[in-house]
Amino acid sequence: MRVVGVLDDYQPVGRTIGDGLRVLGTPAALGAVAAARQVEEVIVIPNALPWESLQNLMAEATTEADGLRVHLSAGFYDLLTTGVPLLTLRRLRLTHGEEAAKRGLDLVLAILLLAGFSPLLALESVRLRLKRLPVLERTEVASNDGRSFLLLAFPPDLAVRSELVRKLPGLWNVLAGQLSIVGPRPLPAGGDLAGSAALQIRPGLTGLWRQAEDHTEQDVLDVYYVRNYSLWLDLQILFARCLSRLRRPGSGWRREIAARRQVADT
Repeated sequence: MRVVGVLDDYQPVGRTIGDGLRVLGTPAALGAVAAARQVEEVIVIPNALPWESLQNLMAEATTEADGLRVHLSAGFYDLLTTGVPLLTLRRLRLTHGEEAAKRGLDLVLAILLLAGFSPLLALESVRLRLKRLPVLERTEVASNDGRSFLLLAFPPDLAVRSELVRKLPGLWNVLAGQLSIVGPRPLPAGGDLAGSAALQIRPGLTGLWRQAEDHTEQDVLDVYYVRNYSLWLDLQILFARCLSRLRRPGSGWRREIAARRQVADT
């Protein structure tokens, strides 16, 4: 590792301090300095920075530092208790390559699912219209770009009682780039959502959050998903969701078969 310099709020740029290290700027200029010097690693000494500068730097490191690894230096007591010299900050935003791969998977799956379920979509739409019921539910949810959009879904009054069928209209949100097939839990628009991990990436029709009922646990799963995202993780989640639907005794065709068996036994 070659140290190229330091960032400091109190020393003027260009001054040499310590063992021949030059001040390259302030912590607020981390992104520009890192790009100009082709820096790959940053070590932050928390006690050497004002609280506001530390918070801003950590926020930048987890959301905007594309490809830049940021570490926090442990204090004396931290070393005594944990023995860990550096704590690496994990990102909360996808790289451009990851976003492109994820978008490609979304488009392929959305087109295939819409084509495969188009007869069912048409039948349910006609049935609801004949019953003079609203064909679609529109729920305003928060987007990852700071705005909101209307998440489409069928109303609960369906001939086929399936959460999967209810969510099928959301595939149009996927094609529009508002939603992802797999992603964090969609959150209602409005309210205090600042800093939420779910706002760092497009929300999903399904995701790890489907494995939990408690909202706090769902938030934890969302943070885990964003920080550990990979295309392989998306495929694993989709495979696990397919298995859970096939194995769930009270869903879809399995529920219908179970009901018929119960009637036959009585």
